[in-house]
Amino acid sequence: MESLRDRVGSLFDELLTARQQMRRSQPQPGAFEAWASEGKSFARAVLGLEDLPAAVLAEVQSEEIQAGVRRRTLRYQTALGSWANADLLLPPSGTGPFPGVVLLHEHGGNYLWGRRSLVEEEKAPAALMEWQQLCYGGNAIGPALARQGFAVLAADALLFGDRRIHFDDEPSLSNPQRQQELNKRLWHHEETVQRALAALGTSLARVITQDDVRAVSLLAQQPEVDSSRLAALGFSFGGYRALQLYGLDDRIGCAASLCGLTDFAAALDGPFYGGVGFTMLEAALLARYSTADIASFGAPKPLLVLLGETDALYPGSARDQALETLRRRFAEAGAQEALTGAVVEGGHHFGKRRQAQVFPWLVRQLYVGG
Repeated sequence: MESLRDRVGSLFDELLTARQQMRRSQPQPGAFEAWASEGKSFARAVLGLEDLPAAVLAEVQSEEIQAGVRRRTLRYQTALGSWANADLLLPPSGTGPFPGVVLLHEHGGNYLWGRRSLVEEEKAPAALMEWQQLCYGGNAIGPALARQGFAVLAADALLFGDRRIHFDDEPSLSNPQRQQELNKRLWHHEETVQRALAALGTSLARVITQDDVRAVSLLAQQPEVDSSRLAALGFSFGGYRALQLYGLDDRIGCAASLCGLTDFAAALDGPFYGGVGFTMLEAALLARYSTADIASFGAPKPLLVLLGETDALYPGSARDQALETLRRRFAEAGAQEALTGAVVEGGHHFGKRRQAQVFPWLVRQLYVGG
């Protein structure tokens, strides 16, 4: 995997010097609540969350039953004003109201699937099944959660799935090599889209976060959903986004993040270029607060963070620094018991053993059937 030093050569030492000069905000002793309130307001302003409408324009596109799970495809208005699809999965029986989970998909340099990696179960393409095996141990975790009594909403982030860039000269994607070539091309166009959005006064990270908050609204306004019992769950890029929703959206009562926590500045020394994209970087925010800081704004709500011991994308030193910061912030909030954070055996995945830890945890937090 190509490192940042490989990419920028002699400029790398200047970047390390700039890192040493960073002065992030720190809470004063006994003043965590005021610090978190100020930070949360700042982050919401930077990301443009204060001006979002309370309700999201949406319409039902289709409804079907797949392997016993009710699936409703919704068409909704995104942060950019365009329209996109999202899938709502409902338990096999009952009318609710059910506790809801906003399920956030991964990045992984694979732009083809988006939410489909989370919801597709029957008749999924072979390439998608291989991707699900790599990320989720072969499980479609959306239907798995629905069978446990959750209403689950999954949507595509900008650049992924239905919302990816489509080229006029795309080859047939039946060949795995062609898929890899297209994903590589799409990776390099993240920068192109970021430049265009910057010219419009916004950013990829800002738009994606706004759409994630809209997904919370879309889930909360469904008649089968109990809007007082909502959670965010995601792996990798989705795990990072789950931490943001936990810290910045009061409607999210708890969150679980898998392989989604690192300190981006500390990670400059590692395989930074491969592990971080414009989809997660909002400079004005990261200049003052780390990812762990932003997540801690949600304390004392319950939070589960699992990180891979041999995760190649997020190097151990940056991962450990972020987890230590998160633990320290929860201690400063007097909420140590609300945080379950651990480095567990294995690499960058949300496989079946980790699902066996996370799913019961969500059940306990949201009182399914209670």
